[in-house]
Amino acid sequence: MTTEPSPTRREVMTYMATCNPVFQVMGMEVIEAVPGRSRLAMVVRPDMANTFGSCHGAVIFTLADMSFGWTCNGANEKAVTAGATIDIVGPAMVGDRLIADVVEAYRAGRNALYDVRITVAETGAEVALVRGRMRIVGGKVMEV
Repeated sequence: MTTEPSPTRREVMTYMATCNPVFQVMGMEVIEAVPGRSRLAMVVRPDMANTFGSCHGAVIFTLADMSFGWTCNGANEKAVTAGATIDIVGPAMVGDRLIADVVEAYRAGRNALYDVRITVAETGAEVALVRGRMRIVGGKVMEV
């Protein structure tokens, strides 16, 4: 019996980065990709600001959604976001480098939960806390 080699989480996320226009447009990068945990980053640009000059909440949510989604898909099983809650607890300003640290809190069957903490890299100030829920839909993200 032979087994197919599995791509690493980093390989899956690198592949996803080449296919995902939102990741590319937002200038995100994968810093860490290991089982049950990942770290993504992006810099807040002027076109990501809200009326008051701080990072728009939808941009913060997009970083979180991408981060927990990629952490789940990193296992090379296709999954989609099924829901999420976000608490924005502090501002992010234009020029800030945001870090999204993701931890897998639960994974069983076709369901998975992730906790995301978004901070400002330069200061460590908390920006948002997110709980994301993923539904594993089956199939491989990346064929070997």
